[in-house]
Amino acid sequence: MDLTLFLWINGWGGTIGWVDRLSLYIVSDYFIPVFLSTVLFGVWFVDSEVKRPHKNQLCVLASLLGVGISNSFNSALNQIVSRARPFVDYDTVLLFYPPTDSSFPANPAVVGFALAIGILLANRWLGYLAVVLALMWGLSRVYSGVNYPLDVLAGYFLGGGSTTIIYVGFHFSPIGQIILRKLPNWASPT
Repeated sequence: MDLTLFLWINGWGGTIGWVDRLSLYIVSDYFIPVFLSTVLFGVWFVDSEVKRPHKNQLCVLASLLGVGISNSFNSALNQIVSRARPFVDYDTVLLFYPPTDSSFPANPAVVGFALAIGILLANRWLGYLAVVLALMWGLSRVYSGVNYPLDVLAGYFLGGGSTTIIYVGFHFSPIGQIILRKLPNWASPT
């Protein structure tokens, strides 16, 4: 099913010019991660709810730790599960440079969802936008011929799950409570 879905999505590549051009921007290693990182940076300084004064900073820290931890797991999985890229084994429409590392899990999906979930936990509206962009980033990897759908799905779970677990852990661990008390309140005028 993974291969069938890949071939169907990738089969659209090269058929609609404007979608191909848009995909080149979305699939890049710069546009979406820089945008999400900039939004996450801004979330740090936006005023949190009065009842939970350091909620946004906590979300940013959870997201950054989520990126680091999920990337570590991703690197380990790349060493254990060496899955060839689709363009190696099949005749695909390749719209992006050919990466040489393992296809499983998709690193952009890991990073995209780790950042997007942190933004979602801080601000629902910005978070929905971030999740849509992260989904588009992952889907563009399949459309461009460099990842299978299962690679992207695994990346979503790994990145988003890491950020969520760290965020919840901050609330229930003594270390998380110490960090929360030490955070300066950047948003409030002093």
